[in-house]
Amino acid sequence: RPRGTGLPRAGDLYFGLAATIVTALTLLVPRNRGYLRRLDRIALGTLGLAALGTSMAHIGRYIALSLAPVSTVTPLTATYTIFLYPLAFIINRHIEDFSRCVIIEGLCVVAGVFLIFLGN
Repeated sequence: RPRGTGLPRAGDLYFGLAATIVTALTLLVPRNRGYLRRLDRIALGTLGLAALGTSMAHIGRYIALSLAPVSTVTPLTATYTIFLYPLAFIINRHIEDFSRCVIIEGLCVVAGVFLIFLGN
């Protein structure tokens, strides 16, 4: 594959453009614009950080796809549960459901990813 093609940036541009179009269409409704105007600075800052984090995650995914085959990258994205459950427990332990079934499901997903890699 050719290096330096800018594909990760192009992929993030397409993703950002699609999100911008959908957001702009929802802001055509006056009630939705009112909701946005009523947000305080902390909420807007959190929204901005979430948008930046999402954008960086997509750039990382596109870079990974430019370096490795899809059959390797896609299962790796399923390992987010390694980070999701501990962070959700720290941040949202009163909201999230941490039942035994949910934790076993996350461990099964991670174990399945490792089995896929062992098979390759």
